[in-house]
Amino acid sequence: MGILSGMFKQNKLPPKRATKRISMRMRFVVYGRDENGSEFKSVAETSIVTGQGGCLILDKDVSEGQNLKLCGDNGKTFFANVRWFGYDPL
Repeated sequence: MGILSGMFKQNKLPPKRATKRISMRMRFVVYGRDENGSEFKSVAETSIVTGQGGCLILDKDVSEGQNLKLCGDNGKTFFANVRWFGYDPL
């Protein structure tokens, strides 16, 4: 079994996602606070969306659990909670 040994119960597949991931770019103006507590306003876009959320490419450092306000080009406003963040190595 090697690397995957013990990750899954024997003869069971990993759980399916509740909704599909869709590669989609949508632009938003994002309001929030960076990891130092300073307010920011930044333009960002999604790379992947699902029925429960998505991946937002943002040029600010944020923290897990942080709330963000996203304003779309169409005038709609969404509130999002940061569940995971990572850094692009490039």
